[in-house]
Amino acid sequence: MPAIRTKPHRQRSTPYNLRPRRPAFPGRHTQAQQKVSLSGIKKRVTSILAGKVQLPQVFTLFTTTPYPLSQNNKDALEECLSRKEISLQSYRKEVAWGKSVTLVPDSVLMSLNEQELSERAIQLDTLFKEQGPDKFRCKELGTVLINMCIVLKALKERHDCYAHKEIQSLIQRIQQHLESAETYHYTDIYAFVMQYILFYETYRDGIETINKNKDKRRTIKGNLSHISQINFSDRETATDELRDKLIPFFFSNYPKSDMDNKYLIWPSFEPLDIPFFVRSLRYNIKPAGLLVSRWGFHDDSLMGLHDFYRHDITHCNVQYQQQSRYGTKASHKAIQGWLSRLETKLEEITTNKDVKLAVWLFLFQKHHEMGSPVFKTDEYEVTGENLTKKLSYFDQLPDTLHAKHFHAALEILNFLDPQSPSTSAHTR
Repeated sequence: MPAIRTKPHRQRSTPYNLRPRRPAFPGRHTQAQQKVSLSGIKKRVTSILAGKVQLPQVFTLFTTTPYPLSQNNKDALEECLSRKEISLQSYRKEVAWGKSVTLVPDSVLMSLNEQELSERAIQLDTLFKEQGPDKFRCKELGTVLINMCIVLKALKERHDCYAHKEIQSLIQRIQQHLESAETYHYTDIYAFVMQYILFYETYRDGIETINKNKDKRRTIKGNLSHISQINFSDRETATDELRDKLIPFFFSNYPKSDMDNKYLIWPSFEPLDIPFFVRSLRYNIKPAGLLVSRWGFHDDSLMGLHDFYRHDITHCNVQYQQQSRYGTKASHKAIQGWLSRLETKLEEITTNKDVKLAVWLFLFQKHHEMGSPVFKTDEYEVTGENLTKKLSYFDQLPDTLHAKHFHAALEILNFLDPQSPSTSAHTR
């Protein structure tokens, strides 16, 4: 799951209180009305934090939830590891090794999390829209190839490595491609992503199998050698060779849906925090996560490389389906305006870090997990109910975070959440 960070970021705009029920942009009220409303929500938040307001029914699940809230994630992890017969010590050791590998920062994904719009991200967004997946290429896609080589080299240096020659073969193949061009074709990058995941998962299975049956070492190394030498850019050859293993990948029949032409799916090892998934809504660039370690615990599941990657693609698909039902997506500038207003108003309303974190968790749940478009006016009570059932998804929640902070966040978002703008004014 993305890292929790309490740094303040951007937020929304709707009137507080129960009426008017429908949200509106700040500009729709007179200046005096806005001051009164802002004063009212500040007092309301203060009362909630002081324990003077009864907890809404939507948060009654908190009464049976262990505290601190981070315990939910720890309990879920231990239960999952128990089912997989993996010790907590082994898991922590593997994750620690993954974090120790120093990778090249992904400048594109980092730019999506900046407070202001990224000109380069907009350029890539526009270029992909114009050229489509079959023609799109750019220099920045090379970052994921560089990092693949770094991870594979680190894998080769581990004490439990049993396939030095096979790993080196794949490293050389990737490096040759890196040196062959200044910009990299989108579909070629996906060929290497496919190859990396399949190679690493086969290697991981080999570690577990070899430890139990060393007679299988030759067979597994043979499979790795074969995978490292396949030209995955030749889709027909790669798919014919490994059809059963590649079918689950969205790019096994690439491109297979309108989503593939709509979103620039960006494979990356970059660790992402909660605000990223809200700020990146400004663009049609969607991250597809790659793991350094053999597995990671995300969304209540112990995921290998393949599962982790597919889970991000599933999020993309959910967002695409929701956006398709809602209509044309708002422009970069319209969503930027939404974010700027949210951040400014949130800072005016509260300085409480836990309330701000709860606001980001609400926005993450609504737009990333549930896939709701930015200007679609949903009931935040529904988001809150969904969020309280998935607290185990989030690691690193601070011990000071309690139900009252989520209650305050709900009130703030019902005050700040903007009404959907007219299509003509805000679409691309």
